[in-house]
Amino acid sequence: MKSVQEILYEIMKLYNKDPLDWHMSVNRDKFNNGNIFVSNPNHGVWQVKLDSLFKPRSLGVGMKIGNPDEASLVQRQSPSFGFRPLLSEQLERLKNDLLDKNPINALISDVLRNDPVPIEKTLRSPLSLQGPILFSNKPDFISDKQKELDRKLRNDLRRLLARNDQGQYYG
Repeated sequence: MKSVQEILYEIMKLYNKDPLDWHMSVNRDKFNNGNIFVSNPNHGVWQVKLDSLFKPRSLGVGMKIGNPDEASLVQRQSPSFGFRPLLSEQLERLKNDLLDKNPINALISDVLRNDPVPIEKTLRSPLSLQGPILFSNKPDFISDKQKELDRKLRNDLRRLLARNDQGQYYG
């Protein structure tokens, strides 16, 4: 079990070395805790359990819950997650669409056709998009083993909240 900061740092290091084929999804469990699932066919599957998906400094715990061969079980038929810098013509198109109050769906689809890049490559761009992140209203468990790991993560999160005097705010 690792802190949310440790697990996200571990994932970002791997992402920066190999930014292709990452997928991210979020949901809330029946106790209203946030779950983040991150997967990559070369690196595996992780779960992060948070006290909230919406707080800027959420408390949480996480762990690697699957091997690379299990990552394909949670891959979605969607573009892979990542950071994508906008090209100058895309930035101009975005500005014009926003000023004219036009939908930006076509532009987003265009940007998602580009491969994700390591984070440091986004620093040279005036604007980058991050995502997509899929949201589900129902936890999507692969196996009974994953359900048991989810229970352990939830218990560790409760202990973490109690240590930080925040347990009284959560069920």
